[in-house]
Amino acid sequence: MESTVLESSGVRREIEFSLTKVEYDVHFNRVLREAQKEAQLKGFRKGMVPMNLVKQLYGKQLESEAVEEAAQETFREYAQQTDPKIVGMPAVTELRRTDDGGLYVKIAYEVYPEFELGQYKGLKAQRIFHTVTEEEIDQEIESLRERLSTLEPAESADDDDHVVTVDIQKLADGLPVIGEVTRDLRIFLKHENVNAELRRLLRGTRVGDTFRIDLPTGDGGETNIPYEVTVKEINRAVLPDADNTFAMKVLESTIANMEDLRARISESIEEQYNKVFSRIFRDNLIDELLSSHDFEVPHTMTYTVLEAFIEDLKREEKNQLPAGFDRKAFELEMHPTAERTAKWMLIRERIIEAHGITVEEVDYEDLAEFESRRMGIEYGVVLRYLKSQESTAERIMAEKVMVMLEDYADAEEIEDLTLKKQEEEAEANADNSSTDESSTENSDKPE
Repeated sequence: MESTVLESSGVRREIEFSLTKVEYDVHFNRVLREAQKEAQLKGFRKGMVPMNLVKQLYGKQLESEAVEEAAQETFREYAQQTDPKIVGMPAVTELRRTDDGGLYVKIAYEVYPEFELGQYKGLKAQRIFHTVTEEEIDQEIESLRERLSTLEPAESADDDDHVVTVDIQKLADGLPVIGEVTRDLRIFLKHENVNAELRRLLRGTRVGDTFRIDLPTGDGGETNIPYEVTVKEINRAVLPDADNTFAMKVLESTIANMEDLRARISESIEEQYNKVFSRIFRDNLIDELLSSHDFEVPHTMTYTVLEAFIEDLKREEKNQLPAGFDRKAFELEMHPTAERTAKWMLIRERIIEAHGITVEEVDYEDLAEFESRRMGIEYGVVLRYLKSQESTAERIMAEKVMVMLEDYADAEEIEDLTLKKQEEEAEANADNSSTDESSTENSDKPE
């Protein structure tokens, strides 16, 4: 057998094989013998049909099977001998019998990229933090008071402490559009997201009142649509006092007080910010790591990640893709993210190898305890499930790598408000610079 590498660039390879008639006949005869074992023909017992008759009856089909087997087996032997780290399934690009009875095969495939693991300790990134203010706590307490408020019937919506229930009918040329009506919509006039003009018109209304209003629609609110609004019910929202009794109810504790509630709210707000900023910090570390490693990512790996993205979408939509899902558009849009993810996976594998990172029993137990609390499922059930999933080990090792990168990172602590101010100043300076350049260019023009 002769083999020639036709292309060896980056991660893509293409190789051709030439089998002699003798080498090809080994595969054909094997297929022929297997077919003879199952062949049935009147006058012969199963498996006893003469070889020449088997060949005569099933020749074309057997030829096709032999050619496919020869191609696969030949490439498998090549891979075992040369030990290339092949990614995905190889693709046969050309396959034909030769004039001398042999076989010519051309196969394209991809391999894992060869690269040196660069610096991954001391990566620079900003670790953002947020300082919870008393005003934020007050706003959350006010929101809690609203959620625990009681409604009392009222004759009119005298102020913004009222909840007005309405029907909103869409109009066209002054007439109702059939089927385009929202019924029993409750509007708390105090909420900031209520349209300002709608709030103004609802103030002072009584049950049975109607009025017409143009409301914005579309992402930018650039189009106004006419509606008719009918007031169906008016209630005054009575908010509970922000006292210790209120704190006991919110915290479900008979010994809680407002200090306890404010502390709990502060912790909750800080935790929400930390979750967001932790993701940003990790993303920045990964970006820093990726920028220092320049190598080609196999298309096969990128495509596998894209498939995983699509599977995630299906799970979100009860195991089916959203209506009108455009696969090509999705793949085009998500390709850079998928390629970034695949590249990160390759670098992460190198770090795991370099540090000999493994998964221990305690890792499964810790993860099961966390997921048990999060999902409210019995610990033993969660632990057994996690151990049964191959992806769990990968998840644990990925987290270990990420924690290690964070520990090694050269992090700059910065408050979110300070960062925002710096970004605004930088943007203003950039705008001023553009203006100055424009002025200079105009001044250089001959009069």
